Amino acid sequence: MDILKKVLISVLIVFLFLFLFKIDCAKAQVLEQKLGKNNQILLDKKKPELLTMLSNTVTQAQASISPALKELGLPELNSAILQNNPEEQKKVLQKITSDYELKVLLNNAFNNNSQEILGYLIKLDDTQVINKYFYVNNFQELSQKQKEELLNLALKTGSLETITNIIQDKNIKIDESMISPNFEAISKIVDIEKIKNFIAQIKKAGLLDIFLDVKNVDFKELLTPETIDKLAILLTSKFSIPANIVVQVKEMAKQLGAQFSGLMNIVGGNIDIFSFSEKFFDDIFIKFIQDKNLIAKKDLLKKEIFNFLMQNYSYGKSFIHFVANNCNTAWLTVLLENGAYANLLDYWANSPLNLAVLANNISPEQKLAFVNVIIDKNKDLILCKNRDNKTALDLTNDIISDYLNNINSLKNIIKLDNAKKLELMPKILEFEKQLNVYRNIQDVLSNLYSD
Repeated sequence: MDILKKVLISVLIVFLFLFLFKIDCAKAQVLEQKLGKNNQILLDKKKPELLTMLSNTVTQAQASISPALKELGLPELNSAILQNNPEEQKKVLQKITSDYELKVLLNNAFNNNSQEILGYLIKLDDTQVINKYFYVNNFQELSQKQKEELLNLALKTGSLETITNIIQDKNIKIDESMISPNFEAISKIVDIEKIKNFIAQIKKAGLLDIFLDVKNVDFKELLTPETIDKLAILLTSKFSIPANIVVQVKEMAKQLGAQFSGLMNIVGGNIDIFSFSEKFFDDIFIKFIQDKNLIAKKDLLKKEIFNFLMQNYSYGKSFIHFVANNCNTAWLTVLLENGAYANLLDYWANSPLNLAVLANNISPEQKLAFVNVIIDKNKDLILCKNRDNKTALDLTNDIISDYLNNINSLKNIIKLDNAKKLELMPKILEFEKQLNVYRNIQDVLSNLYSD
């Protein structure tokens, strides 16, 4: 019971801090994660009791809010923020009639923290609310400095409505170097109207190719002196490479990078960074190594260095691959309507279809929807083999096999101990439900031509 009390008190403090001091959702998630998985099990059992305690505490806190702030909607805004309900937040804020009242409300909600307020407004991505906050009729009335600050924040959060409004200003300079690093955030937007409006402005700005083209790699840029120094640290720390050898390897890496210089397309089966890795290890690196233990680790070394070179780069990964990772059918539809290539391969030779099947934290239903859209809009779509020699159909078959194994394992546990049936049957039923969706994906993919 002592442990449970500590857990309940910890969680209550988190929620009270959220409500009274209005910390943002990201900070709240960090605090929640610190409670740990074991604590979460206890929390689930005590959830009704905890919710009652929280409700009582929130009610007491609401009672301390002044009548004027209640009239502005502070209790409703706090509640909507706590529940992570952006639509309710917008309703509360859109009712405010003046910029002064809006600022009073937000200052109270975010404890007068102007940076948090600005970040919140950008993430909310509502033109009406932002215009009212800055007391302008439209974004064009904002100062250049305000526009640039808003644009930088909006790109990081993927706030398309805000980005769309700002880039209409011809004085705002936006290019690939600003957009590409934020592909992940932008690819998560699911409002198709916002996406269409955004792409319309991107077209006018002549930047559509950023969202359609595959990335290229320039080895002169990839193998910078800083990168090579970091590579040397990796070699010495992980594989105990002698310092004198590292110096020679660094010099040879520079020379080899010059040989591979120039933009090199890394679509499909001809990914030049793999060729670089092969030559780096086979023709140069091994020449300096006499230690048999290190020679035996050649493949591991190669993999480590390749992963090191790729970890901070998106080379070979086009925007459609980010969209596929999220199984975002809204973005997929707009991209395909604007000429995106559905068979485009990333540096692992995975097509959007492959990535959709492999996507983490995405429901089977979302994956099926994505697969149906991409097939429906592409008559020439094919099953492409990745570097593991597997197509999307092969990957789906692997997932189905895993589900069957898990289901059979749970059924075997029940055979050995029937008392566990009540606990395990819901899991089995859920697995079987998901399995049926993957079988639907399997049926759809079975009709495609394989390369």
